[in-house]
Amino acid sequence: MDMQVYQDLLDMENQSILENPNDIASYKRRAALNRTFDPLSAISDLTKVLEIDPSQTDLYLQLGAIKKNIGNIEDAFKDINKFLEIFPDSIVGLANLGWLYLLIDKSTSAIETFKKCCSFEAKNNIEREHQLEVLEFLNEMSKKDEK
Repeated sequence: MDMQVYQDLLDMENQSILENPNDIASYKRRAALNRTFDPLSAISDLTKVLEIDPSQTDLYLQLGAIKKNIGNIEDAFKDINKFLEIFPDSIVGLANLGWLYLLIDKSTSAIETFKKCCSFEAKNNIEREHQLEVLEFLNEMSKKDEK
């Protein structure tokens, strides 16, 4: 995204939030804009959405992903586990948890989580893509075990 376009969009969301400080849609849009350029602000905005409306529990997955990307693995685990407490059969959540386990060299936990992830039927293309990535990893692991 062009920096000027980013700044213009950010200014619009900032103005919207100034006019209506409880507008969760504006916080979510601003978080989406900031996810790459300013991840700490994105985390702050998503946390604010949860303060305004605690029922927005799907945001825990986004928070976990952003925290993983900035290297805050411990908090990423907390957020993804909180998400999975609410949505225990989430293919996307389980896949993300498995990748986190791999980051901290817990391959046994990762493989168990990946197998659970693949035990559910995917409901959409996003879930299928996550399962495909997981299956490719599991296949690579089994090839290494055969050698």
